[in-house]
Amino acid sequence: MTRAGGLVAITAIGFCMTSVASGQEADVLGNADIVTLTEAGLSAAAIVAVIEASGTDFDISVAQLAALAEAGVESSVIEAMARTSVASRPGPASASVAPSSPAAQPGQSFSDTLSSGGRGPEMVVIPSGRFRMGCVSGQDCYENESPVHDVTISQAFAVSKYEVTIEDYDRYTYPNRVDDAG
Repeated sequence: MTRAGGLVAITAIGFCMTSVASGQEADVLGNADIVTLTEAGLSAAAIVAVIEASGTDFDISVAQLAALAEAGVESSVIEAMARTSVASRPGPASASVAPSSPAAQPGQSFSDTLSSGGRGPEMVVIPSGRFRMGCVSGQDCYENESPVHDVTISQAFAVSKYEVTIEDYDRYTYPNRVDDAG
């Protein structure tokens, strides 16, 4: 770690600890701050320490998780964000925040080998956790964006990174192809 990186880590950890100790609201960090710390060259372990000290309820929506992964935020950091967010919300916490397989970490992409040969679709791991769904701003909302409500994902899962074409679907389901006429 560079000297400047160490200073950023100490400053960030100190700020979080001061806020928590003084009884101020713990939501002092946001997703953009995590990206900034990553871009500053802070180690994943240092960023996880900052996250755990902050008690922040991060935005762990699917769109935000994809943005974090694209920004180069390591999977251990994304996992800590999800863990902190789930722990900070009322209600039962998820039993599992991350998949048990080291090959399937939150935010990581992978592709399985198909039994018919070739590779399956590129998938992205979405961690378990909670998020608020709907128009949280209350301004310029569409009718179908209300009411705002908590959504719990109790187990990590993977979703295709790109849309699946009819050709892809036929290749993945071979030899049990479905008639796609019409």
